[in-house]
Amino acid sequence: MKKLTTLTPEQKDRMASFAQEWIQHGWRTKPLTEEEWSVVEDGMRRCYEYAGKPWPGVVVRVPSPIVGAFAAPAAAFEIALRRRLVGGAVGGAVRDAESGALGGTVSDRKSIRLNACN
Repeated sequence: MKKLTTLTPEQKDRMASFAQEWIQHGWRTKPLTEEEWSVVEDGMRRCYEYAGKPWPGVVVRVPSPIVGAFAAPAAAFEIALRRRLVGGAVGGAVRDAESGALGGTVSDRKSIRLNACN
């Protein structure tokens, strides 16, 4: 696909109406229909494909753009928090298990050596 670097006079003339159209989409407060969601999801899949990224296969549906604007950062925060908490818990459990296993092995070796000397 050729890189777009300039606009034609006709394209420039359409900018104001495009802006108004997308402002209206942004202010929309009623939920999308199933047909509209299908169009949105298809567009998202194609964007991932074009970018060469794997499609995550998950779409979080919200009732309006403003809800999405609040929900997205809240969800990102929740995901990061859970990862950090789970990572810390798992890391602690693994460290404890390793310490117990290795500590027991070291103690066993010391007693074997001490018993062998007696």
